[in-house]
Amino acid sequence: MEYSKKRDDSIILDIFQGQMFKAILCPCEHKNYGIENFLVLHLDFPINEKKIHSIQDLICNFLSKEELDEENKFTCETCKLGQICTKISRIYGYPQILIIQLKRFENKNARTTNKNSNRIKIDDKIKFETDESKSSTSIQYSIYAIINHSGTLSFGHYTAQCLGLKDNNWYNLNDSRVFLTRNPCEFPSEDCYILFYKRL
Repeated sequence: MEYSKKRDDSIILDIFQGQMFKAILCPCEHKNYGIENFLVLHLDFPINEKKIHSIQDLICNFLSKEELDEENKFTCETCKLGQICTKISRIYGYPQILIIQLKRFENKNARTTNKNSNRIKIDDKIKFETDESKSSTSIQYSIYAIINHSGTLSFGHYTAQCLGLKDNNWYNLNDSRVFLTRNPCEFPSEDCYILFYKRL
């Protein structure tokens, strides 16, 4: 993290950049390790599930072990074969502001893009365990802003919701209009698209 900051000194990176540790485990027992910088955490929806999941659920799903399928074989540098490997992701460096983007849009082909309108429970607080034993202090974040996309790809509209710093009320920002709104964490949303969490 420190090397990255020295190389690319930027207040944007200081606030929003995190680092992801990734490991790919080959059946031949070779392990490939890497660390990648990120500004946005992109979260998938669980496949073929209509259950209402929370943001914390999607994070846990993202950080769980992933078995790469036939279409995503990894060419191992030791055995030189395209293998069905196991992929592990862990957040290594935690940003001050965590931006989460839900993968609501999926390209089916060159001409077709579908929107996933599954409802999501927005957690007011999320946490990350710093090791698998869960005995150490967790890293916690609190939500303060949301970007929503309503409608379809052809006739869609973006709005935002922000938590007031002085009065702790939630406000809806819709073009030039700003007005009080309900706490978005009180009900599931099919429109939430990008969420902003600040580290506690």
